[in-house]
Amino acid sequence: AFDRNTNFGSWDKLGSRYYRKFEVYQMSWGTDVDLSTSIAVAAPYGGPLAITRDPSKLVAVSGATNKPIVFLYSLSGKLLGRFAWNHGRIAHGGLGWTDQSILMIVSDDGIVYQYDALGNEVGQFDCRDQLDGHKVMDCQFWGSGVALMSVDLRIVC
Repeated sequence: AFDRNTNFGSWDKLGSRYYRKFEVYQMSWGTDVDLSTSIAVAAPYGGPLAITRDPSKLVAVSGATNKPIVFLYSLSGKLLGRFAWNHGRIAHGGLGWTDQSILMIVSDDGIVYQYDALGNEVGQFDCRDQLDGHKVMDCQFWGSGVALMSVDLRIVC
């Protein structure tokens, strides 16, 4: 018989198999990050995290600006960089990473801004002509690109 509370740690059953999890380290960000009121996206292959306030959640905002701040963290929670988002409303699903750890942020009017893992803007491209004046309803990121769906259900870029 298998004793799940042995000296080898706490084991949990999942289907017919047992697994255990243990904390490798504590996140460096401490209490500064509240994931329940934030949007967080992780880059593939163990890359950085991008975190910003979720505009659909009601939270008290303090400070000199009401513009969203995008924070970039390592997977251990070390702050790598931050920047103020000055390009209007972020589209739904409009935060994502490429396989090369480039953060892409899509504004709801169809401009895609690109940042490195430290928060430096490295480029942008414009999909507004393809949207014919419609707003972006949703985004899907993959490999090195992004697809935008407009409110009239057109897929662009």
